[in-house]
Amino acid sequence: MFDIWFEDASLTVMVILFSILIVFPLQYLLCSKVKSLPVRLIPTACTLFFALVSGILLCLSTGWESMIFIFFLIYAGFLLFIIGLAWGIRAFLTHRKTK
Repeated sequence: MFDIWFEDASLTVMVILFSILIVFPLQYLLCSKVKSLPVRLIPTACTLFFALVSGILLCLSTGWESMIFIFFLIYAGFLLFIIGLAWGIRAFLTHRKTK
């Protein structure tokens, strides 16, 4: 795994904790409380757009500056995983409730 330090804190740990403690509960609440599918897809669309822009900028950059775009792509992938996990748990619980 990659390891980036910001002063005395590991940026990797901060990103993982932010995703698990903030993004996952917010996405789960959004999935469970909002009935409109387009509104529930807003975080997924924004994260996919972020990943697409990061991928394009990665292809256009050269040298060491491309490292930040690699980090952005890894972060976007982890966010998409967390969002998908929230969707999956919500679908599983909804399916289990209907049986």
